[in-house]
Amino acid sequence: MTVTAEGTQGAGASLDRTRLLKDLQAQARLLEDDLRERTESEPRFRDALHAEYGKAVAAERTAAMYETWRDERVVQIAAAWVLACVFVRFSEDNGLIPDPWLSGPGDRLAEAQDRHGDFFRSSRPAAPPTPARPVAAAARGGPARHADAGRPNGGGGGPGHRVGGAGRAVPQERTDD
Repeated sequence: MTVTAEGTQGAGASLDRTRLLKDLQAQARLLEDDLRERTESEPRFRDALHAEYGKAVAAERTAAMYETWRDERVVQIAAAWVLACVFVRFSEDNGLIPDPWLSGPGDRLAEAQDRHGDFFRSSRPAAPPTPARPVAAAARGGPARHADAGRPNGGGGGPGHRVGGAGRAVPQERTDD
């Protein structure tokens, strides 16, 4: 099934919005759990969030205790990742990103998996691999580049930039429906 601005295309294609919403909510919960654990167990993420929290307290943008504030940030980050994946899939299905990075109908899932593996074999990034890194690079180079939700005001980094992609939840991000 291909989702377009006008609706769905393809043989017998229909978009079950209720199912999609439930699936995305379940994915967000998986990401939240994984990200919360990473903010406690991985020093670079923990330190980044503690620094961000310190700035928020100093600027009087929060009076919440760290754990409460962190949990709210984790929810925001998970939502940003899910929405970014939906945006990328929509962009792939509508030709705004020429090559598949997440999935798609027919052979596009296999193409996406091959492209993802090739990206990490050739680039050898310093940070752990996440599907979002090559996808973000591809989106920045195509017609979808003007809607870069992960980079507020065209620079810096969005909420996902602080914690990165979700580790154990990553395999759940790929789907062919």
